[in-house]
Amino acid sequence: MIIRRLTPEERFEGEKIAHIAFHVRRENPEAMRGDCMKDTTEAWGAFAEDGTLAARMLKPEYTVNINGHALRMGGIGGVSTLPEYRESGAIRAIFASLLPAARQAGDVVSGLFPFNHAFYRKVGYETVCYRDDYEMPSAALRPYAFAGKAERWLPGKPVDGYAEVYRAFSSQFNLTGERTPEVLSERYVRGDNIADGRFCYLLAQGEENLAYVIYRDVRREPAAMLTVEDCAWKDARGFRAILGFLSRFTADYGRILLPLPVGVELHNLIRTPAAYEVQKTTRRDYMLRVVNTEKLLAALPMPRGASCVIGVEGDELIPENNGAWRVMRDDGQTTVTPAGSETPALTVSSRALAQLAVGAIDLDEALLRGDTRLSPGADKETLDLIFARRKILATEHF
Repeated sequence: MIIRRLTPEERFEGEKIAHIAFHVRRENPEAMRGDCMKDTTEAWGAFAEDGTLAARMLKPEYTVNINGHALRMGGIGGVSTLPEYRESGAIRAIFASLLPAARQAGDVVSGLFPFNHAFYRKVGYETVCYRDDYEMPSAALRPYAFAGKAERWLPGKPVDGYAEVYRAFSSQFNLTGERTPEVLSERYVRGDNIADGRFCYLLAQGEENLAYVIYRDVRREPAAMLTVEDCAWKDARGFRAILGFLSRFTADYGRILLPLPVGVELHNLIRTPAAYEVQKTTRRDYMLRVVNTEKLLAALPMPRGASCVIGVEGDELIPENNGAWRVMRDDGQTTVTPAGSETPALTVSSRALAQLAVGAIDLDEALLRGDTRLSPGADKETLDLIFARRKILATEHF
């Protein structure tokens, strides 16, 4: 296989492979050629010896919050192979070239939504539970009320209030993506209420914006379901404003689906006589990978004055990610330097490090994995502070 980035002309062939792989039908496939030519998303392909494009992969770029640091993340999407080239190693070969190039380009982590967890673990990714979906009867929210202003967005209206709320919201959770007003307009605050049943509301108290809710009207038997696609809040008042606003729909919808960050446990917060009717589904369909160990270690939430040596092993595709580093927090800065012959206090696989660094698991949970170990005499109290569970919400989908 020959692995390289795709030219604009080759993108169309790559998109046709995706249509075959994902069972998408197009009456006029040629109509998408122009869109492929204009698309600037980084695309990689695996070519057979006769020059046939056998597989392709897309890598859109994002900036995500990890422990208060804005870090580059390469998303992996559109992974597809022609049936006649499956089980040929084409996708692994693309990863073997793409990931080192991503490191050189400045990416710190890589994320994807897998079709199969075991497949992507083979190339260094690990599962991260990235949100919880709560489904409930609409009557479960009757104890709540919102007396403020709910302003419905219409095409042509500004999205500045949404951007203001999202900035405050996203800083509270790991893996939230950066959203400019342009990104919000293009991907989130959009739609036609009548044509697609999609509604965007900005919630305010007086002149202060508190939260927003974006929901879709989903028709189900025997009653319609209000499905929240995206929501954000500035503070506790905003969170309660969302619940109060949704309580207005008890006459319109039989059920409500509300996605929340992992770590915001609705069962512990909701005031309803029938809390057992609120069903929770933890979303596990997200995986994360370390692309640059040193930069990710520099983003760890180190207590002031803390210092430890962390060893990382097992990364077959990016050997530079393996080794031992001293991580030290002093004078408000975290420094990461090679540890030389020092014995690591904690040794982890690169997959375990991805989970630990974002707080998807804590240290005690990592020790259950079998690829994480403490050295005798390690300062576990400090390590527990560094590797604690944290609230997570992966907001960008690709």
